[in-house]
Amino acid sequence: MISQIRSAEERFRAEYGGYLTISSALGPGNDYPNQNPGAFKTAWGASCSWCINDWSALTVRPSGPVVFGYSLIANNTPGNSPSQPTYAPAGFSFTSLTAPWYIIEADAKTDGPTGPSPWINVFSSSASNYLTVNGD
Repeated sequence: MISQIRSAEERFRAEYGGYLTISSALGPGNDYPNQNPGAFKTAWGASCSWCINDWSALTVRPSGPVVFGYSLIANNTPGNSPSQPTYAPAGFSFTSLTAPWYIIEADAKTDGPTGPSPWINVFSSSASNYLTVNGD
């Protein structure tokens, strides 16, 4: 799914000149297709009433229901950096991102409500790409 979302963002940028923000923020509460993913799967394709833009604008199409919930923020204006999350890789600073960039977060509670919450983030800018995976 991360690679599908990345490809869709790059297609969107090629066509419209910038990346598309979907979520109002990263992480649970902002995730799609379920705002708070758990140890279950959720079908993709329903509208997202809590999103800034609908996921259908990126034409992401998984092959079936998904366990992870995804959030996506983007910026196309130089000088705007997101808040530094606590889970960023050592030595990485969001302030180093140069526009345009986008960040994808994938969250899941695969062991129930108190279990680990794996996440995957992709940070992309005109200068470089970063991929962080945590599978606690």
